Amino acid sequence: MAHTSLSTATDSSLPLYTYIVHVRRPPVNLLSSDADSLQKYYLSFLPKSELDSSTRLIYAYDCMSSFAARLTEEEASAMSSIPGFVLAHKSQKYYLQTTRNPTSSASGPKPDSQSNEGKEVISGMLDIIQT
Repeated sequence: MAHTSLSTATDSSLPLYTYIVHVRRPPVNLLSSDADSLQKYYLSFLPKSELDSSTRLIYAYDCMSSFAARLTEEEASAMSSIPGFVLAHKSQKYYLQTTRNPTSSASGPKPDSQSNEGKEVISGMLDIIQT
């Protein structure tokens, strides 16, 4: 790969968090016909520690140059010095608020009370505002 991996002496007592890590797309010459070449590129961003890097990589996204990994806050911060790094942010859980009441949704016509239309339908909405 074009850069060296992050080397850390990770304190095993520090908590690991799930981070979504965004990186620049690797140059074409770094990607081979090998299906694992993109994953190897992502692994090169992860710290070399007593934990195996491959166990830290949770998911490699196909649609964008990003991956999910288990990191300490210090490791995520130190990753910013690696060429090709763009951004790392902690993953957050979002909980949907649902309703089974079709009258509470302004998204469409109200079902006819005599028909089964709209019954047993659960709708959910997730509104994320990032600052």
